[in-house]
Amino acid sequence: MTLDAETAFPTDLNINRHDIHLNPPTVFGGQAITVSANVNLFGTKADLADLLSDLGVANIKVRFEFSKGAPATVDVDVPASAFAQNFGQALAATQWTAPADAGIVLIKVSVDPDNQIVEDNDGNNQAIRRIFVRAAPQDRTPPVVSLVRISDDAVFNDNDAISVVNNVKIKIQATDPANAPQPTSGVKDFCIVTYTYDVVRRRWVEAPCAFAPLPAPIAPDTFIVDATLQPKQGVAYAFVWVRDAAGNISRTPGFDVITFINGAPKNLNRNDVMVLRLPLAAGENVGLTVTPEFGDVDVSVFDDFTQANATRIAVSANNGTTPETVALSGPGRFQVEIRAVVNSRFTITVGPVSAAEAAKIGAASVDAASADPTTPLVAGPPAVAAIDDSASGVYLPLTVR
Repeated sequence: MTLDAETAFPTDLNINRHDIHLNPPTVFGGQAITVSANVNLFGTKADLADLLSDLGVANIKVRFEFSKGAPATVDVDVPASAFAQNFGQALAATQWTAPADAGIVLIKVSVDPDNQIVEDNDGNNQAIRRIFVRAAPQDRTPPVVSLVRISDDAVFNDNDAISVVNNVKIKIQATDPANAPQPTSGVKDFCIVTYTYDVVRRRWVEAPCAFAPLPAPIAPDTFIVDATLQPKQGVAYAFVWVRDAAGNISRTPGFDVITFINGAPKNLNRNDVMVLRLPLAAGENVGLTVTPEFGDVDVSVFDDFTQANATRIAVSANNGTTPETVALSGPGRFQVEIRAVVNSRFTITVGPVSAAEAAKIGAASVDAASADPTTPLVAGPPAVAAIDDSASGVYLPLTVR
């Protein structure tokens, strides 16, 4: 919110280099490619729609420019309705044919290239990504990731929802399918990109990675590798790419979510939010207790973290340092939001509860008077893939395909 009703909320459209992505991610000479870009909105959909209407502009123009290949320039129109939610992202996409010869190609994407839209910041509307066009190998069939799971348990737990450390293990199931008459070169390398959510910037923050050799399989097409989540407590995603011996990279990453809670006190400034995501199987019942050392926090639970309009099913909104308690009963994909009413420090404890206790806590926690927020702060994982297998690493951006 702005400090007074007369001050307009700032609206900003922007794009980052790793918001430009390709399908397939490995580009060979003469190949037809889908080139897409995530347009990020800082602001609300309603304000953006009003702004476009006031300016007499029907859509946001997104321009793709290619240094080689065909076509050289494409303009794509993106309506305000294309954004998934407030402070969300919209996808712009076009088709492009890579040049026949191998080499470097520059892809420049410009949001509102004609400066028709009044924005808070016009300096972040352009991004350039450099890609390498390769000579086509014999094996042109990319490998496929069919399963990714994260666990910190000594005996790997495929349904692990909470990790107490950020050094975890990740199970990967991947195959390199045969596509006669092309040979199969076999799955060789993997790359894991981790994500955490930044409430201030309203975006998923990625960590770059580089490909490393897969270990020996523990079962056919199944590997377990060591990984390190980002140290920030809260929801964490891991996206996994694999590469075969011919250099083909999987077109779609496998991914899994886990909530990292290490028991250390967490500081939140006033109105900041900590997001937890807990996918629970049928019969799993989990209780969460948030205990403030100082300040005051409220806890809201939503029934599906993939939906922007998920239903709020539980609230705990006690005053001051009184602990907040909620319970989750599977199956479900629950999103828990811990909001600081004032500057606060708190700890989170998690433990199993009986089905009866989960129902009791859940029923007692629903508080109609605590009406804000009624929808999740953010919905859906980062999913569309921007990938760069050069020395600069691999990046994944924000929008769901």
